Amino acid sequence: LVFNYFPAKIFMGDTGSLIIGLVCVILAIKFIELNKLGAKPQPNFYSAPAIAVAVLIIPIFDSLRIFFIRLIHKKSPFKGDRNHVHHRLQRLGFTANQIVLFLASFNLVMVVIALSLQHWGNFTLITIIISICVVFNTLITFRIGKNRNPTYKLTDVIFNDTFRPIAE
Repeated sequence: LVFNYFPAKIFMGDTGSLIIGLVCVILAIKFIELNKLGAKPQPNFYSAPAIAVAVLIIPIFDSLRIFFIRLIHKKSPFKGDRNHVHHRLQRLGFTANQIVLFLASFNLVMVVIALSLQHWGNFTLITIIISICVVFNTLITFRIGKNRNPTYKLTDVIFNDTFRPIAE
């Protein structure tokens, strides 16, 4: 990580990031399996799936959002673009370090919410987490639109930009 801190001297590449993604998913599944109801007299976490989703919410939400936007526009879901959350935050003027800090803080808040409210159940927690992400995405889209056009309104996000990728 020392060499990957901005300005980075070494970049991980596709293979490294895919391996890290695979390990994260395996660990999330293992976490869920270890906390099944009935596995022990009492599980450590009552909403292990929701907690696992909270830990991985940024890549999950960003990937699904991008995937569906590309499909709606009849583009290959596997062709890269600059519509990921970190690109959008960059467009708002965040530096690389600010983006990392912001997304890490956001992720930490999601995990704290999931841990604090774990007795509410998986469905409720995952719904809350996804709703927060939708609001977060809407605010980013609104700020980008407002920077592009000062007369941009929240209704423009809903009716014009919901499924349209933001132009470069």
